[in-house]
Amino acid sequence: MIFGSREAKATRRDQKAAARRHSLLMRTVTSMARDKHFTLLRNPAYLTPDQVAAQVFGIHAIRLTETEATDYLRAALTLQGHTTAHLPAALANTTA
Repeated sequence: MIFGSREAKATRRDQKAAARRHSLLMRTVTSMARDKHFTLLRNPAYLTPDQVAAQVFGIHAIRLTETEATDYLRAALTLQGHTTAHLPAALANTTA
């Protein structure tokens, strides 16, 4: 592969887009968890993956699968120090 080839540029562009999407989604879902901090202390199941998917779509017009919404919610709750025991078990990554 030659540095600077079209394929290499496309790959870098795709990687940057994926990183931007991830950062945007983490900020959004972490903000949701932070806004509901005290409610989550009493009721950890207050935020659901469906709510995450709906809010992300409403704000950013990005569609999330249930698995993606669960993964982002699990990460945001963990970062905020909340339990994730109420969420479905993480699925094995099947993309290879």
